[in-house]
Amino acid sequence: MDEDDIDQEVDDDELQVEPSSEQLQRRKDCRELCRLFCEANWAIQCLKIAEQIEGTCSELREGFFAFAYRSLWDDALACLMRVLDEHRDAFSLWKIEKLKDLCEASNVDVERMREFSKRLKRARDKSHFHIDIKYAADADQLWSEVDIKESEMFEVANDVAKILSCLLCDEYQFPANLSRYAAADIRPILECLDQHGLGNFSKR
Repeated sequence: MDEDDIDQEVDDDELQVEPSSEQLQRRKDCRELCRLFCEANWAIQCLKIAEQIEGTCSELREGFFAFAYRSLWDDALACLMRVLDEHRDAFSLWKIEKLKDLCEASNVDVERMREFSKRLKRARDKSHFHIDIKYAADADQLWSEVDIKESEMFEVANDVAKILSCLLCDEYQFPANLSRYAAADIRPILECLDQHGLGNFSKR
């Protein structure tokens, strides 16, 4: 057996080079951005489903779909609250370097997003994750004050996803695409249930 034969029998694992600290940090950075992207994507999908339910039902009485509808809204809000969290120990959109430049390149109004983020934080602190004593008896008062609309949530979530998608593609060669699910199956499901007198809702 010559030296070439010996070299060929060396385990492939022994030939692998350990990643450098820079490479490990780069992987970590990419995973963090992917986490934010996934949160934004999930918020978008929840809002798509909620919109289809709203467009099909004029009233949701107590039952599965009433619970599902509220859960979709709560989940969409929670995802955006995580993505736009301003706490110093939280990794969020605001921790991204050169965010202003990224927003300009993606035609996103960062100041409008910051203003939305402040209203969202107020909702988080006073009602969504805590029951503030001022609004304990009337949570609707707070939601009226913060005035967060579904269309605004959808727009901000898409803006966040657009920024993150560009950053992941340009800096990490990672193609991050939104889910292709369009919630087109919701209306037929609800219509079928309505025909059978099920679902406990009124159809538009």
